[in-house]
Amino acid sequence: MHEMKQQSDDIFIVGCPRSGTYLLSTLLNHHFSVGIPVETHFIPLFYRFLYLWGDLSQESNRLRLMDDIVDFLRIWTHYELTGVETNNDQMFSLLEVSDRSKEIARNATGYPDMVSGMLQAYAEKTGKRRWGEKSAFNKHLPLQYLDESVSSLKVIHLIRDPRDVALSWGKIWCGPKWVTECALYWRTHIREKRRWGAVNRNRYLEIRYEDLVESTDAVLSRLEEFIGAECENRDMPYWESPLAKGLSKSSTHGLLGRPMQRGNTLKWKRQMSRGDLDLVESLCWDEIIELGYPTVNQERPDSAWLRMRVLKESIRGMFSQRRAKVLVKNWLPVLIRFTRALKIPMVNIFFRLCSAENECCKRNVNTKGKDAQ
Repeated sequence: MHEMKQQSDDIFIVGCPRSGTYLLSTLLNHHFSVGIPVETHFIPLFYRFLYLWGDLSQESNRLRLMDDIVDFLRIWTHYELTGVETNNDQMFSLLEVSDRSKEIARNATGYPDMVSGMLQAYAEKTGKRRWGEKSAFNKHLPLQYLDESVSSLKVIHLIRDPRDVALSWGKIWCGPKWVTECALYWRTHIREKRRWGAVNRNRYLEIRYEDLVESTDAVLSRLEEFIGAECENRDMPYWESPLAKGLSKSSTHGLLGRPMQRGNTLKWKRQMSRGDLDLVESLCWDEIIELGYPTVNQERPDSAWLRMRVLKESIRGMFSQRRAKVLVKNWLPVLIRFTRALKIPMVNIFFRLCSAENECCKRNVNTKGKDAQ
């Protein structure tokens, strides 16, 4: 443990969802011995509300905070691993070291020590020399939240063509339902993360997804210099690593179990309608041009029809079920804090609701099957 504490930087992979952040996580895990668990989301979400747990120099407050973090991980990890064919919800998650959580809280002096302690314990358990995290929220959260939650932050920002992101993002349970939302969220991710990177150049590395899949060796060399560690296992396929194999069993990360998919770019040219293309290019034009992505239009599309569509989809998105789920997750630390104070078993209630929802889904599937017959 003491040897691992000497690492100088905490590596965070950030980006818009469906930009390849899990792919980059598996590469860091395999080639640079960086232990990165499945996405936890707890670090910035709890950071926003730390005042609810009082003075963290007091052990009792740290223990209460850690108990609530573990409850959050139990709930969120269940969703994050949805579709993975396993009976173990702790697989590749920080829950694998939950048995050490109280020890970590007692030995910490504040929130950064608690965060690094959990990640360090996970890296040790998985046999990795360094630890890191990946963070791909629907809506951008300030990187300052991460910077003030760890001792020494380095950020790898993965960027993917917004049109390919929109094609993929809308298909998953937690993604925006409308193309307008995808484009606006992507634009904010790019603008805000690049703004932070411009101020913190020595701690920020920008990688394009397209370069990652088409020029992997060149990207690995850039990572060597940025991380300050030599690339290992170049001759061993990353897709056969335990992490890649495990995550590939999920319906949303199936490609991780295969060799690099060099044809998984420019899908928008074949699959996206002209109306959707015009909408994304209209909303993200400046960023698309700055990043050097090709465009269908010679100049930014603009019309009354596009403006009306943006307005309509923005309003519909505000009242969508998916938006409600994201809001619940963002406020989950607060909900856990107060339900614990009221002695309400939040985690038990959640899993009962999940069980009821699953039964309802099964009944709907059976009913549809009978109707089809």
